[in-house]
Amino acid sequence: MTAPMTPEREQELRQQIVDAIGPNMRLGLQDAELYDEPGAQRISEWVSWIAGAVLPIVRAAVAADGASALNEDAGDRARTLEAEVAAARRFAAEMRDFCSPHGVATMYADQLTKAMDQAKENHR
Repeated sequence: MTAPMTPEREQELRQQIVDAIGPNMRLGLQDAELYDEPGAQRISEWVSWIAGAVLPIVRAAVAADGASALNEDAGDRARTLEAEVAAARRFAAEMRDFCSPHGVATMYADQLTKAMDQAKENHR
């Protein structure tokens, strides 16, 4: 789940692309004859070169933006799980005081707390 690109991020990438290809394009196209078959060949070579020059910029941007989105998603999931565990621990603490035959509520509360403690220890 990647967030849409902001106008600022788009402008930053646009400038990186201009910086990567601009000087060589201006130098390489001066006095170039771009008509007929030799022109088509020259344009094809330039298109390939542009793609090669732009690709590392795009790869880096996608990796950075993707990592950021993954970190945000992981943070959201972690906060949700922490809230769920806190709610389960509160419920177990309250359940210890429930009136139940043969102390079943207290036994279940203790087992629930123990299971959560073991899960936490096993994932450290």
